[in-house]
Amino acid sequence: MEVLKRNKTIALILILVVIISTITVVFFVQNSPKQPSGPSSSPTLSPTPFPTENSPKPTINATLPPTLTPPFTSLPIPTNSLLPGEVSQYQGQGLTSISVYIDYLLAHPDVAIHGTQTVNKAGYHLAITGLVNNPINYSYDEIVNNFNHTLDVATLPCVEGWSVTLLWQGVPISDLLQPANVSSNANTLIFVAADGYTTSLPLDFVRQNNITIAYKMNNVTLTPQTGFPFFSCS
Repeated sequence: MEVLKRNKTIALILILVVIISTITVVFFVQNSPKQPSGPSSSPTLSPTPFPTENSPKPTINATLPPTLTPPFTSLPIPTNSLLPGEVSQYQGQGLTSISVYIDYLLAHPDVAIHGTQTVNKAGYHLAITGLVNNPINYSYDEIVNNFNHTLDVATLPCVEGWSVTLLWQGVPISDLLQPANVSSNANTLIFVAADGYTTSLPLDFVRQNNITIAYKMNNVTLTPQTGFPFFSCS
């Protein structure tokens, strides 16, 4: 029995030596420098000497893979040309040109729910209905010509990460609501766009912050691309 145990122990040691030798050889083969291949001959692998106690210890050089940078889609180069009649500053404050604003819109077409809307000026009416005692339908010309306008510089921020500062000319919404005789029970103003998109603001907020609907941007009448007929801003 003693002989059998001793033989098993020797066999186990031999197996471990073979496994360790195999791992060491594989390690050295994987880390050995590549031999340059000739132009017309196949590369020849040189046998790797078995390491001894006096053999130098291998040095592991951990090389990190190159950092991959995701492709960057740059915005179109903004143009600085002004449209006919456009102003570039107001009361000493510089303004973003309309052409730059349009460049941003073209780079982010998803800012429009259903794309650019073309509204027929002749058939357009702005309806004020709901909790009012006198429902009104304003034509485009009635709003532009029959009310006092305001001029305000305001910055339009976008969730896409860009913003523009523009001069807005328009009519305070409170002035449009006054002839409609809004009910005292009304507390919310709901905006309905030409494409069916809706949003809302508290009525007190609209009045206190002098929210307007603009029909000009940088002294230029809005186009379908920039929000004709009206753009709500504060």
